[in-house]
Amino acid sequence: MANKRFPAVRKLLLPTVVLLAFGLAVMDEGKLLRMIADQGFDTVQQQRLDIALQIGLWLAATYFIFSAVRVFILEGMLANALGGPAPHLLRDVAGLLLFAFALTGIARFVFGQEITAFWATSGAVGIVMGLALRPVILDVFSGLTISFDRSYRIGDWINLEEQRNESVSGEVFEITWRATRLRTVTGNLVVVPNSRMGMGIITNYSQPIPRYRQALTICLDFSIPVERARRVITGGVRSAIHPEGPLADPAPTISVEGTSDLGVVYRVDYWQVDFSGTIQPRSRVYSGVLRHLDAAGITPAYPKRDIFTAPMPARQHDGRALTDRLALMGRLDLFSSLSADRLQTLATGLVPRQFASGETVVRRGDAGESMFVLMEGLLEVRTELVRGGPEQAVAIIQPGEFLGEMSLLTGEPRMATVVALTDAVTWEITKEQMEPVLRSDPAFAEVLARTLAERQASNARASGRTTVPTGLQTESAAREILTRIVSMFRSVYGSLSRTPFQPGGKGPAPAEYSGSTGQDRPV
Repeated sequence: MANKRFPAVRKLLLPTVVLLAFGLAVMDEGKLLRMIADQGFDTVQQQRLDIALQIGLWLAATYFIFSAVRVFILEGMLANALGGPAPHLLRDVAGLLLFAFALTGIARFVFGQEITAFWATSGAVGIVMGLALRPVILDVFSGLTISFDRSYRIGDWINLEEQRNESVSGEVFEITWRATRLRTVTGNLVVVPNSRMGMGIITNYSQPIPRYRQALTICLDFSIPVERARRVITGGVRSAIHPEGPLADPAPTISVEGTSDLGVVYRVDYWQVDFSGTIQPRSRVYSGVLRHLDAAGITPAYPKRDIFTAPMPARQHDGRALTDRLALMGRLDLFSSLSADRLQTLATGLVPRQFASGETVVRRGDAGESMFVLMEGLLEVRTELVRGGPEQAVAIIQPGEFLGEMSLLTGEPRMATVVALTDAVTWEITKEQMEPVLRSDPAFAEVLARTLAERQASNARASGRTTVPTGLQTESAAREILTRIVSMFRSVYGSLSRTPFQPGGKGPAPAEYSGSTGQDRPV
């Protein structure tokens, strides 16, 4: 039990027992020699035993001192000062010096040899060997310098750049007497002599913080306004946020790096957890940016040569052009069944709305008679998960998606707060714009009701709710929504003597399903 509580006791237990054993044997050496003499050992054998006991005592004492230095200094004070384990190289050097001192003591005090001449001869030999082993010695002392300097540690990702413009990157997984061993991103082993580590320029990607910044570029056509390009790219990068990268904090930044023959070059800077996982965060960022560019009708710049005998066609969707609004509105499943002329009626009256990052689009509980279609940027849906509690994020609205359709079609108050995560551009569809469409095609209300009910059921299944509407319940929910649409647009249906979607002109049947039908988004 004591060994588990006090690891130092466990590490010093064996050296202490060995030292005490040899110490007691030397202290009671006379009695031990008499016992051996009784066994018939001669004087030479007794002298050999005496020498062996003294050598053992020297080595046991050195072993105990080395263990104490390792436990209390290297693994204690030095490790606390460095904020991590002491380098193995320091332990090896300490052990070498202590045992060299012990061997010197044995030669002087056990065998009675003069050590002055020995050290003088050793010095001459050392000079010769030093000249012969100069590169190895340089590696050793460079390794000691690295251990004390702590410019990099085990587990750090570093890049070594040498004077010949050669570089190598990898994770440090071992520092030995002679070399530093790196493991590259591809899993290869690179052994770099410590002398070259000491003379090269080292970039440590893991210090002072274990985060690594990456950058990528994307080129867009000159015809795309910089403000719009940055808004769309920002939305794409923010949609790719991931715990491993790109990180939400520090936030990614988008800047104009310059221009090229193809267009304007935008630079995206983002942070990831470490240097090892470079490929996946980069793939997430590119995927998110390309997805948002596609939703905005923008393509990356590419080599082109245009010869025009007519007005130059637009290279991007423009919300001011009716044809572009028709193309983008036609993507929405809510209006996919509208004929071209009725879709044009709706698209003609669209109202563009811009929101700055952090600005509220709709607020929970407010009255509303309009819906929004997100064209560029990102929106966040927030609502109370616990009654009376703070609002929390529950969903992200991507370009091409819409919100607030229940308020437009049924007059319901806003059921959630929607905030712009980035600068965003939306189109607002109001009740006044929907009335001409429903007046020209009253049966379209039934299509809208059925589409909303099916979306609610689909979202209920996707969210894993325990109660998912059945087919009959979805049909009942559609009739209930239809009733509320007719009530909302009383100016349209009140003037009709007979509704084409309910024989006899009696209007839609009352709702039979009063359970939770869910909504696409509670706004």
